[in-house]
Amino acid sequence: MARLRESSSIIRLPGVGDRFACADVDDREVQVVRRRDEHVVLHLPDATPVELDASTARAVGAFMAGRFAIDPRLVQRLDDVVGGLTFEWIRIEPGDAVVDRTIEALQIRRRTGVTIVAILRGSQAIVTPDPDLPLRGGDELVVACRDVDLDDFVRFLTGDG
Repeated sequence: MARLRESSSIIRLPGVGDRFACADVDDREVQVVRRRDEHVVLHLPDATPVELDASTARAVGAFMAGRFAIDPRLVQRLDDVVGGLTFEWIRIEPGDAVVDRTIEALQIRRRTGVTIVAILRGSQAIVTPDPDLPLRGGDELVVACRDVDLDDFVRFLTGDG
């Protein structure tokens, strides 16, 4: 399995935003800057295409989407430890069937095999949400599941499953 190099990190840039640095498969440094105004700047080593391994691409993608609040090396280690599980961010749209219903009432884990690890609601991160917490349109769910359960879970959220 390809790994994030030990120097991969997120650096806070006061007044600017955050910088994430990693290496491509040829060990050239790639830098991504997410500015406070939500613009993203990608610094490549030269004008040639950059190929990222799967774990680095996930880390860069999560950072660019503004989802990284932890060091990407921890995500790599977590991926190694809990192989077979997928951690995904799923957005609940305002018209989804689960809006205003609680996790408990929906019986999400029993019916889908998916565990909600956290809910990102605006600027708030709700870690291990209480079962009586209602889901809202705009919430981003951080879920742990097997790959085979993910599509069924998305259909469940929208009312198609």
